Amino acid sequence: MANFQSHRLLADASPPSLSELSDHQHPLVVLVVTQHPDRTRLSGQSDEVASVYPVLEAKTLPQGLALWQHGGADGILLDLTWPSDGALDFLTTLGKSQAQRPLPVVVLVEPGQERSALEAMKLGAADYIYRAELTPQALWSSLELSLKTRLEQETLSLRLSLALESGQIGSWERDLSTDNIIWDQCLIDLYGFARLGRSATYQDWCTHVHPDDLQRVEAGHQALLDSDRVYDIEFRIWRGDGSLGWIHSSALVRRDAQGQPLSIIGINYDITDRKLAEQQMLRTTAQLEASNRELEAFAYSVSHDLRAPLRAIDGFSLALIEDFGDQFGPEGRDYFDRIRYNVNRMGGLIEDLLRLSRLSRSAMVYAPVNLSRLVQSQVQDLQATAPDRQVAVAIAPDLVVSADPTLMGMAIANLVENAWKFTAHHPTARLEFGVVNQAGEPVYYLRDDGAGFDMAYADKLFGVFQRLHNTDEFPGTGIGLATVQRVIGRHGGRVWAQAAVEQGATFYFTLPQIASPLENWP
Repeated sequence: MANFQSHRLLADASPPSLSELSDHQHPLVVLVVTQHPDRTRLSGQSDEVASVYPVLEAKTLPQGLALWQHGGADGILLDLTWPSDGALDFLTTLGKSQAQRPLPVVVLVEPGQERSALEAMKLGAADYIYRAELTPQALWSSLELSLKTRLEQETLSLRLSLALESGQIGSWERDLSTDNIIWDQCLIDLYGFARLGRSATYQDWCTHVHPDDLQRVEAGHQALLDSDRVYDIEFRIWRGDGSLGWIHSSALVRRDAQGQPLSIIGINYDITDRKLAEQQMLRTTAQLEASNRELEAFAYSVSHDLRAPLRAIDGFSLALIEDFGDQFGPEGRDYFDRIRYNVNRMGGLIEDLLRLSRLSRSAMVYAPVNLSRLVQSQVQDLQATAPDRQVAVAIAPDLVVSADPTLMGMAIANLVENAWKFTAHHPTARLEFGVVNQAGEPVYYLRDDGAGFDMAYADKLFGVFQRLHNTDEFPGTGIGLATVQRVIGRHGGRVWAQAAVEQGATFYFTLPQIASPLENWP
């Protein structure tokens, strides 16, 4: 019985003296449930003992339950010598009841009843005492730890209640033996249960659940009972004033020593504002998607309608030059050349605008992107178009980021083309691509020593159709840097520039999802 003896609480501790117990500010009231009060040494004892333990006596188990339910006792001394496991049934009833807070129970045993005492402790008894060893001091030792534990639990419960109240979280418990639900004031306020009070039947509560959600809620309860599956659900309710609300509910099941479910305990809190915000976001998203579809259709229609007359203008201009060029003279042919140049420029503007509009709508797919290789590839393409240009290029190797490869390719292409264009008037030029660390954040840059610009106009740099140089000097549509800003912005990064007139420009950008320098890139 060594394992069983380990359950004896404070059995070897030095108990307080009877006089010390008598000095206790609030004497413990003990409910003694026994068929043999004459054999229970706390009953019929001297006034000295009575001052320590005011005793309530019950000579039958039903009388004991009645006195316990009436309240007033601080602990229970239960005689295990009742026939037909009556004492164990008494403990089972105590454990199932939700009428009041549980009391510490000490069972009184005779030698040879150790197995029954162990069963009693499985059912919730705090300790056992042999009848021959029963004294006020021994009972105090057995009750003391349970009383302290109960006080700590009540303190924790109070703290939890304060936390739930501050978080506007309501608690509830569904007693499976009666199918009644009890709840706190927060849930009364949340549901508008003023007419129901602190408790109601489960079916009464079900009438407040939205009919479309009720089956799902009940299925969650059943799954919790069947397999202890996590109960975490959101559903709609009808409040007492008729308004509709949203609830988030979490729960667990409380079981007895045999694993049978006794009750479901849970918490609820109001998520109506969050759900309304989500619904508004869904509506807004749907509206934006519809607007984007309309914009795409409009852009396609406009581009088609604009490019058709442009093709006609370009075609007729070319036909006039080819068929009647001699009649117009040099000045007339120059006019037609200018018409065709501007027609082609207009076509480029339309194409760039369409490409820019698609940037905001295309889905992003993240993957490792080697920025160094993108820059190198773009420079090689440009060098092939102007092999006589003297441009020195310095590229930091294997700078890799996590980004959308297509979009980042567009951004890098526009940055490199911009640097290439604005160094064209210098006999020699230099382009440099690299990375610096600013406040722990990698900042990528592309530097050139070209025309630069006045920083007083830097706020116009990334605007659509905003140009800081004359088109005759540096041709372009004014959309390239706007494209760069939109691509970097979609990645959650930033882009900016520093420059001085005829001293070059440096364009910086950041990306929040940065990978380490490339290793073993295929």
